[in-house]
Amino acid sequence: MKKIITVLMTFLLTAGAVLSFSACGDEGFDYDKTKTQLFVYSFDGGVGTEWLDKVSERFMRDYANESFEKGKTGVEIIPGKGKDTLASSLSTSPYEVIFSESINYNNLIAQGSIMEIDDIVEQETLADVSNGKETGTIADKMTPQQKAAFTAAKGKHYVIPHYEVYSGLTYDVKVFTDKSLFFKEGGGWTKIDSEKTVGSDGIRGTYDDGLPSSFEEFGILLDRMVALKVAPFVWAGQYPEYTNHMLLGMWAAYAGKDEFMLNFNYGKDSLTDGGTSRTIVGFNGNAPRVEEKDITPETGYLLKQQEGKYYPLQILEKVVNDSRYYSDLITGVTTHMDAQRFFVNSDLENKPIAMLIDGSYWYNEAKDAFTASENKYKDKAKNRRFAWMPLPRQATGSVTEGNGTKNTLVESLSSFAVINNSIRNKPEKVKLAKTFLKYCYTDESLIEFTKMTGIPKGLSYDMKKEDIEQMSYYGRSLFEVKSKSDVVYPYSDNQIFIYNQERVLESSSWSSNVGGTPYVYPYTAIKAHKSAKDYFLGMNISAEDWEKKFGQYYKP
Repeated sequence: MKKIITVLMTFLLTAGAVLSFSACGDEGFDYDKTKTQLFVYSFDGGVGTEWLDKVSERFMRDYANESFEKGKTGVEIIPGKGKDTLASSLSTSPYEVIFSESINYNNLIAQGSIMEIDDIVEQETLADVSNGKETGTIADKMTPQQKAAFTAAKGKHYVIPHYEVYSGLTYDVKVFTDKSLFFKEGGGWTKIDSEKTVGSDGIRGTYDDGLPSSFEEFGILLDRMVALKVAPFVWAGQYPEYTNHMLLGMWAAYAGKDEFMLNFNYGKDSLTDGGTSRTIVGFNGNAPRVEEKDITPETGYLLKQQEGKYYPLQILEKVVNDSRYYSDLITGVTTHMDAQRFFVNSDLENKPIAMLIDGSYWYNEAKDAFTASENKYKDKAKNRRFAWMPLPRQATGSVTEGNGTKNTLVESLSSFAVINNSIRNKPEKVKLAKTFLKYCYTDESLIEFTKMTGIPKGLSYDMKKEDIEQMSYYGRSLFEVKSKSDVVYPYSDNQIFIYNQERVLESSSWSSNVGGTPYVYPYTAIKAHKSAKDYFLGMNISAEDWEKKFGQYYKP
């Protein structure tokens, strides 16, 4: 998904934005003058927009006899879909409800661009828009951390989480099975479930059995793939930032929820008082010396040298410096869509690729690739098994039964729903916008969204067995991983974060200065023959520089 750089993901993508308005009055749209119109915008990226059409249809049907304006009955949802996040142009946008990503909500609140919605989030139940099937609030579906972070600026809610996307790897289950790429208990390799190692969680019979539990095992797996003529990876060669999907996913998995969250709360927020981080303080050759360091807002600079950032860089160096570790289809013009197509077709063309580096949205984004593949390869292309890959949680060795840890995922696209404050003086529009937004967050709507997209919403809700069974193999895999993982929502009510949301989350998370040359993406530096170790050391920030940047937010 070619995107505007999102806060946490510059880390991810750059993109030109082409906005496509499906309906604005000056384009000749034939409005139904007997109904009240609501202009709703959805960012049209990898998650798609079909979900908006579906929920809009239901809403218009359910409210066909409701009046929001004098002399009018019913509602007409006017959808807008495009590649512009709208985050910087709300004041001039015709859209009244916006579902988008790359949302710096603290800035938008400060600018007065988005409407306070505490009433529909915290105060009103969902009973009125769910025909009494639900009695709780939208806030009830948020974590305590989310509620604290979202209300930190002015004590009120202004945003609601939209979709929840993770960064990491997808693996081809068939390739792993056919080539016996699963670790065998006691040594060797297997494709038989009962023979697999317990994986990172240390529990037999779960989703990560047989997969690498350490970075050492991950490297061994890559070497076995190469020996068997399997290309370990494919990614968007045109966009070097795409490899950050792997780096970010590995970093979060290794660090774990509490340690990773320190990068946003610095050990001090309304819910947290203290925390420690495994920090690299030096090297013996390429082997890091690690110390446990107390993290406070004053010592936040130590997080730039978190141990969990180093091992993913080593993996990237290993892969990028040896063409055997990635598909020979990758060129400097390979797009994300190309990479997805190569991955989908690789085993069918007897040129197997084991893993795709991309966000968890990729399967939904690759619909055309799947259709084309089925048209070409017929039944062989149906019922493909792709799964989200849990990542290593220790440096060396193998996790043994009963000694594992819980997986950690990180939400990485800063995706939210908001109401444009431009309608604040139009009470009929405010009422309609809030009613529609509540409707989109009923359990029915949340489940419908996940079934259609394979992507979870950034809230807590249950999916019945029959709902899960209607999803793709990949969608079921992603749902299972989420259900058994900690999810880090990279937001905080720490003052450093509130007033520096973009600076905290932007490319500085992986930016480095190596030998006087600044880099934003590790992939670029490694292609220029810089080592993982030198890149890691170049990410360091001094205590003095840290204080200059952020001291005003933690000093009395």
